[in-house]
Amino acid sequence: MSLPKLLMAALLTGALSFTACSDSSDSKADAGDTGKRDGGKGDAGESDTGDEEEWDANIPSEPIDDGVTFSVPEDEHVLLFTGVDIDSFFDKGAQVTEIFRANPDAPENPAVQITPYGFNRSPTDNHDVATRSPTDPSLIAIQSGAAFPVVNSASAPFRGNIYLINADGSNKRRLTDAPVSETGGGKTCSELLPFFSYDGEWIYFWRTCTFVQQTGVPANVEYMYRIRTNGEDEQLLVDPDLKSPTDPSKTIYMVFAFGGLSRDGTKLFVKSSEGNSANISQLYVMDLTQPKSPVGFQATHLTTFDALSDEDGEGGYQGYVHQAIMVQANNKLLYQLKLHKTVTGVGDVVKWYLEERDPDGSNPKRVRTIPSSGRAGNLQSAFTLDYTGTRVAYFTCEHALDEEGYCTGLQPAISDINGENEKLFTPKFYGTRWIHWD
Repeated sequence: MSLPKLLMAALLTGALSFTACSDSSDSKADAGDTGKRDGGKGDAGESDTGDEEEWDANIPSEPIDDGVTFSVPEDEHVLLFTGVDIDSFFDKGAQVTEIFRANPDAPENPAVQITPYGFNRSPTDNHDVATRSPTDPSLIAIQSGAAFPVVNSASAPFRGNIYLINADGSNKRRLTDAPVSETGGGKTCSELLPFFSYDGEWIYFWRTCTFVQQTGVPANVEYMYRIRTNGEDEQLLVDPDLKSPTDPSKTIYMVFAFGGLSRDGTKLFVKSSEGNSANISQLYVMDLTQPKSPVGFQATHLTTFDALSDEDGEGGYQGYVHQAIMVQANNKLLYQLKLHKTVTGVGDVVKWYLEERDPDGSNPKRVRTIPSSGRAGNLQSAFTLDYTGTRVAYFTCEHALDEEGYCTGLQPAISDINGENEKLFTPKFYGTRWIHWD
């Protein structure tokens, strides 16, 4: 493969400044993936290629004055996502993720960047997520690195806190008050992946710290929190040392970052494993109406994804819940399912689907086959439901493969849940993280 292809492959899979969004169980980075979160069990900038590469992120010494202003129309639905468009990377050397918006009803119009490079901070500010309140179109929650010291490292996009900002770009204010060390060391917490409750009253988010918050003891620990949009009543939802109900000697490793909230706000669905951070192959639910202990709500096991078969009836696959758990308008769970097995003489066999099931864990049904490429991995990823709970937004490189099967860029896309009525958006991106259809 030529040097340009090596560079592009690294940018798309995240082998350089960004990381692929593979679970820690994945053996290889997937080109269509959008943001690995391993919850402090390893370096946040680690890629699944096996070859850790430190890279100068080429952060500019001053913000780039490109005339970009923050603006989200309040009278229309929007796609909000983060990434770096490929043209800006090659034209400007711009290598920090920023926020873009697109009109889902006008895919012929290119996505618009709404945070300038170095937004509200000198010399730079990485943005990883933006989402809008379902009840107040003037209120946007973003992840911003404004409080963090500038670092040229692969983990920079994962360092941030939760902020609120008005749709017209005014009144950017930090919502939470977790500690951030000015030197990059010491007691520091990063906060990622905010999402609103359906009633707009709460923001849920993932917090990972360099110390145990209750005791101050140094350790890499992750938590799931929620906080009211007025900054009050911050609540720890889950004990990070929750023990298995069937084997108390094992800790349940919860991947809080990709939890899904029921539409009535009473339950939080979380993917997990027992004993270690690998093999994220189980599903738990927390009842948020029950009494909460000082360390969070109790989690109840729903199902395990073992001994599964593919669409042809061939068995022997281990299943993994990949990325977010979503809750449809009919209250059924929806998630990206990865099947994996190793075949002698063949190697790894991997298949991808969207699967739904009832909220009690029963009645699984695969509703969409996700295309894949031997060179580019799964070609669609980061699925999220729209505001109606009946359609999905995602990133795809299915239509951006070169003659050798390599992905040349990720495009935002929307479609019905089963894949019909797909619409693609431009330009192409790399370093994409998450997409919201508000």
